[in-house]
Amino acid sequence: MLSGSLVSCCHKGSVYHEAQAVKCIVEKEIPSIIDPMFVGDPGEEPIPTNKISRVIFIANNPSPNISMAVPENYTGVPPSEWLKVMSGMIIPVKSIAYATYSKEGDCVKDKETGQLGAIINIYSIQWDSNHDIQLVVGITCGVYNGSGCTYKLKWSSGKWLIVGQDQYWLE
Repeated sequence: MLSGSLVSCCHKGSVYHEAQAVKCIVEKEIPSIIDPMFVGDPGEEPIPTNKISRVIFIANNPSPNISMAVPENYTGVPPSEWLKVMSGMIIPVKSIAYATYSKEGDCVKDKETGQLGAIINIYSIQWDSNHDIQLVVGITCGVYNGSGCTYKLKWSSGKWLIVGQDQYWLE
């Protein structure tokens, strides 16, 4: 059980608070990952429900230069605290260790269930102060489907709030 003081204030470098920041990003991205209205290019038909991600894989790789679409290239297993904080979300959140590439080569899948997934890779976490943090994040669901951006978050009233987002790539 976490003490009230740990939750109400933020401690620079705290794995718990970094996990909360990652969870904030995951919660923000879930609609674009699982909602068919966000999948595909404008004017295209939405992808059928059975083709929408049903699991999120978290990675913690320091380099955005790896091949994003191949889960086996990810070596940065997230800290266990990150996964604990994200348990109970509307779709399962698992370590990148459970992801694989589909036989067809077009999507990320869960090794255990075969469900389609999305990878959220945390490239870096930079603490600007005890209450300000930046996360460089990449998100991919397949070979030609991904984006990357820097999120700026502020700790306020016991939680992280996204106060800025700068996109740096879109595929």
